[in-house]
Amino acid sequence: MKRTFRLAAVNSLLTGAHSVLRAVLPVLVATVLVEAASAHGGVSYTVTALGNLGDDGDTRAWALNDSGQVVGWSRTSSRITHAFLWDAATGMRDLGALLPEGVESKALGINNSGRVVGHWWGSDFVAHAFLYDPATGMANLPGLVAGGWSYAYAINNAGQIIGWAASFAAADGPRLWFLYDGTTVWDVRDLVPAGVRSMGVPPSTTTPLGSLCSSVTTTEGR
Repeated sequence: MKRTFRLAAVNSLLTGAHSVLRAVLPVLVATVLVEAASAHGGVSYTVTALGNLGDDGDTRAWALNDSGQVVGWSRTSSRITHAFLWDAATGMRDLGALLPEGVESKALGINNSGRVVGHWWGSDFVAHAFLYDPATGMANLPGLVAGGWSYAYAINNAGQIIGWAASFAAADGPRLWFLYDGTTVWDVRDLVPAGVRSMGVPPSTTTPLGSLCSSVTTTEGR
């Protein structure tokens, strides 16, 4: 049986004084995988270099789906961090290019339909959760962006997205975790069983959240 591991190009993670490591580390990674294969009944592994978006200083693979598509982030030739989507057929695609010019972005989750979630930020360093759909393109998650920070971390095969958001006034304080089901943004606390709430986690004051970031005043929900 053959298994393929998709790894960000190791030499893109090491620069300057680490030039020796840049040459040696891919060999070490391959050696580890071969040893792992030997320990698991002859299973073979393939290491794939994903490349970069123009700058070899920082490329990171963060998540992959069952089809072998990989998401993460890489620096462009302008040294701006952009989210990417990689697959074996087309290579690395710059998802950050679908966002307003000059903003930075990271992709953190992908499901088996190729839908990608992550966040982007501009010169104000305020993060905004996004959803990329192969059919409809890039969009901000509704009800989260206008009033504050938001991050999307993962998406399952049902299209449900998990992340957190906070108001401008509380960006360094309370973080309210949300579940977006494609139609409605829910406060995760409202999905917690009543018996757990009795241990000190109260339900939210608004169900569903709606314009969460512009209305949050609670100090609960970290």
